[in-house]
Amino acid sequence: MAVAGGACLCLIDRICNGRMKRMPLAYRCFAGSGIITAVEFATGFLVNIVLKLNVWDYSELPMNLMGQICAPFSLLWGALTIPAMQLCGLYDRLAAKVQAKNGS
Repeated sequence: MAVAGGACLCLIDRICNGRMKRMPLAYRCFAGSGIITAVEFATGFLVNIVLKLNVWDYSELPMNLMGQICAPFSLLWGALTIPAMQLCGLYDRLAAKVQAKNGS
């Protein structure tokens, strides 16, 4: 799960804070929701279906796909994109300061 979370943060930083930087927040949140949902589906397919570890199951929730993703959580991921973008921005600013200090 840590790898999936890290992948989501990297993709959100690159896409939502990078390519879509000048787009409205709602668009960036929609993109972030899509990123997290796609990573969650891929991870769920591998972990829950292929490896049969049964880490989560959204089968009881509305509008689910194979029990791995569902609409309610996709909406939540859209909201979660906001603090994720802020965290990535903070990291980028700190990394820039460290580079400037080290003369690189």
